[in-house]
This record gives sequence, structure tokens and C-alpha cells, in this order.
Amino acid sequence: MGPTGPQQLLLSIIDCNDTTEGYVRYSKESRSVLFCDGTSWIGLAPVDRVIIGESPLNPGNSCKDILSRSEETVQTGKYWIKPSSSYPPFHTYCDMNGGWTLLMKMDGTQQTFDYYSALWSNNVTLNNDSLDLSATESKMATYFTLNITELRLGMTDGGTTRWLDFSLGTAVPSLYLMIADGNYRPTNLGRDAWKSLLDSASLQPHCNKEGFNVGEAGNNRVVRIGILSNEQNDCLSPDSFLGLGDSTFAFPVGNYAHPGLGGDNGGQAIRAFAYVFGR
Repeated sequence: MGPTGPQQLLLSIIDCNDTTEGYVRYSKESRSVLFCDGTSWIGLAPVDRVIIGESPLNPGNSCKDILSRSEETVQTGKYWIKPSSSYPPFHTYCDMNGGWTLLMKMDGTQQTFDYYSALWSNNVTLNNDSLDLSATESKMATYFTLNITELRLGMTDGGTTRWLDFSLGTAVPSLYLMIADGNYRPTNLGRDAWKSLLDSASLQPHCNKEGFNVGEAGNNRVVRIGILSNEQNDCLSPDSFLGLGDSTFAFPVGNYAHPGLGGDNGGQAIRAFAYVFGR
């Protein structure tokens, strides 16, 4: 039988043979205790360890928090977070290529996220167990609990998903508070940035009003997140949009440009599937 106690601390690198039979050592690579049976090292059991976000007992504040605090490489997938002290821990989907947290998924062929849908202005979740990039519409608790400084929008059309990342300029308590009150909040990304979300996007040359809660609800030319454009040099009657949560052109997500009214890529009616992430 080999030595026990402090002497074993010296056995981090040693051959297993008949002279070291009975020795134990710790393997950093496998995070387990190994036992020498006289021929080879045998793993006894993994050493218990706590991984941030692995359980509701040790949630992260966000996906970015988990990414930044983890001692090991973390993979894109499901994690536990608790972004709000007033809300219990919950499972969410994390894109660990940057620490992005999923907020919403929307289908442009459905009316679920029409501009006037209550889902934009309430704290009710929708399919919050759809923790992946599948084409299942959802609204996560992160929509109204996650503090964010940046948004990532994705649109899928023709099997290709294109992404647009942008800063909000300041930290906000949630995307819900950016949208629910209906107040216009501008962005300055530019029409080309919005058009980069879709391969064949088309917008008229003027207006180009963009941001959150864009347009005039009174004339029904509105979009929750995106840009409105017009062929006339004003924003009174835009005939094209690109974004999420539209109510003008009978589908809430994608791009529409009225045929024959000056769209820079002609008439378009693209119903896309959209993703919203925050961090």
C-alpha cells in the first residue's frame, strides 16, 4: 500500500505500477480522484463542482454573466438565470458566442406579434419552454426582467438567418420598458443596417424613421422595432417598413414595400421569422 496523507500531494504526475499500487491522485483534466490498481489509474468519482447557471440553486444574472464568470468553456444552450430579485430563477436559452440571452421569437406568417398585440405590453410569457432556435413563437420572462444595453435581431428567410447587433446607448431595465408604453424611442442605425437583415429588402427613399414604437398609431402606420419609409418627403403615409411588430401591411415581421411606389429594390412582401436577443 502506498503512502497516505501529505505525501500523496506529491503524486500529481506518476506512473501506475506495482510499486505505486494503492496511490490516489487528483486529475485536473477530468476533475476526478484517480486510484492506482497496480496497472492503471482508475477514476473513482468526479469531484463535486458548482457551475454557474447549471441549476436554479446557482443561477447567473444573465447569459453574459454566466459567460464572464465561468471558469470553463461554456456552450450555447439552456441555463438558469435570475435577472430580477422579484422573479424566481428560470431556464433560458443562451447564445454563448457573446453571451446573448433569448427574449422573443416571432413568425411573420402569424398575427401573434402584431403591433397591437397585448404581448408587447404585458408580463405574460408565451411558450417559454421553447428554449432553442426552433420556429416556435415565444416570449420569455427575459422580455420583462432582463437588464440590457444591447439588442441582437435576427431574421430568417429562405433558410438563411442574418443578424443585426446594436447598442441602446444606455442600460435599460428591460425591453418591455422600451416598448410597452408606446412612446417612440429612436435609433440611428440607418436604412442599410436594417436592410442587412434580409437579402432582398426594399425601402422607399424618404422618412426613414427608425427605432422603437415607430410611426403614428392614428394612421395605422406603425412598427414596434424597425424602420418606416415613404416615397414622399415626409412620414405621413409610409408605404414600406422593415422590422418586427408591424400593423400596416397584414403581417407583423419582415419587409414590405408597395409595388410601384419607389422601393429601392422594387415591391417586396417578405414574411420572415425573427429572433430577439439581449445582453
